[in-house]
Amino acid sequence: MYQTIREYQTDQSSVAEILAKDEKSFVPFISSAPGFREYTLIDSGNGVVTSTSLFANRSDGDTFNTLAMNWVNEHLGSLLPTAPRVISGEVRSYATGKILAS
Repeated sequence: MYQTIREYQTDQSSVAEILAKDEKSFVPFISSAPGFREYTLIDSGNGVVTSTSLFANRSDGDTFNTLAMNWVNEHLGSLLPTAPRVISGEVRSYATGKILAS
């Protein structure tokens, strides 16, 4: 698996709009990408928004990273005026919790 973490710095007053646009438009976009496994967007506080994306392999992850950059520039460019800090790499350890049925 291949994961990318992006940390964006913005104005705190823009965070709610970013989160709303992400949920409405970006989540469906990434969910249909080849190799997609998991995505999160975190309000990290103080105007920091952090996203994580997990793909089946490096090729799918790298391909989508380019598409994601274009999407952000097109839909959130005015709200995210500076480039994010980006960390990407092969996942070496991975665990998930158990889902308990009620």
